[in-house]
Amino acid sequence: MGFMKTLLRLRLPMAVLLIGIFLALAAGPGGVARAQLEDSDGDGVIDAYDNCTFVPNPDQANTDGDGLGDACDPTPNGSGYVFSGVLQPVNADGSSIFKLGSTVPVKFQLTDASGVSVTTAVANLYVSKVSNGIPDGEVEASSTSAASTGNQFRVSDGQYIFNLGTKELSTGTWQLRIALDDGISHFVNISLK
Repeated sequence: MGFMKTLLRLRLPMAVLLIGIFLALAAGPGGVARAQLEDSDGDGVIDAYDNCTFVPNPDQANTDGDGLGDACDPTPNGSGYVFSGVLQPVNADGSSIFKLGSTVPVKFQLTDASGVSVTTAVANLYVSKVSNGIPDGEVEASSTSAASTGNQFRVSDGQYIFNLGTKELSTGTWQLRIALDDGISHFVNISLK
């Protein structure tokens, strides 16, 4: 009560007094207003400004501009396609090594935001030799068999499949680009020995 008597004696406006009381009630330990500074996912962006409150995404990427960050958006490219990532035998982390001249089955699946399989998209495969970490000279991939047309993936049992022929390639690292008909591309590297 001594604090309030001192404030009243100093003749501070009542509004300032009320603001001070509000801030004191809203403050957590150490006098910091916790609700305004909380970062639920620990990504360094406070919840009030975080476009994925419970999924860490410090870059706040939002490719489709819908206000929901790519890290927690089931359709970050806005197309309605949810890309599964490349499937085995190709490792999504780029660690796959195949024998030069072999056929590499490149596979993936697409679903919509509800998890329903999408088999009507058009997907094409392109390859680029990687030199000093930089892809160079992209060309259409060649299939050893059963491509729909040229470098287009075929669909079988809910999977997009392209049997990549490596006979015309060379040893080293190659970047594969899967280009979907919505304008979004997905990348993975493979190595040939």
